[in-house]
Amino acid sequence: MKTNSQNEDRVLATIEGGDIILHSDGVIRFMGNFDIDGDGGPNIDHDPCWQPDTSLHHNGKPINSQTVPYVVIPLGILEKVGPIGLGCMCIITNTITKKSANAVLADLGPSRKDGEGSAELARRIGLSGNARTGGEDRRIILYEIHIGVPALIDGVEYKLQPLYG
Repeated sequence: MKTNSQNEDRVLATIEGGDIILHSDGVIRFMGNFDIDGDGGPNIDHDPCWQPDTSLHHNGKPINSQTVPYVVIPLGILEKVGPIGLGCMCIITNTITKKSANAVLADLGPSRKDGEGSAELARRIGLSGNARTGGEDRRIILYEIHIGVPALIDGVEYKLQPLYG
């Protein structure tokens, strides 16, 4: 689905020194670090920032960080490309290990922080999934967010959902 009608790349935000860009092919791409978001499942790492819920729900339940590879995007980014964004397909690549994984866009995070995903996604791209000590501080992770394309992860198809409500 084309979301950029002018067929040119557009910077949506600059966060932590890096640009988040909507490319002419309708895919949001950026390089970022990788902070672990342990939300939606059990708080096994005793993360003080843990929340029991995620913005996206599947079958009426939050998305579990321990079992589902998911991505968190900063507040304000999706509003710039349209009202529907949760549930879309993401491809995340560790540019050092070359490990890549599909993920679902499942949560919204702080507007000043890029690069965040679930514990399961971290493990799939070769990082520790511990919410307090895992992840990656270097900006070596490539995020590709396919707006308007429903995620299909481990045989589960996620429905596209509006950002709020």
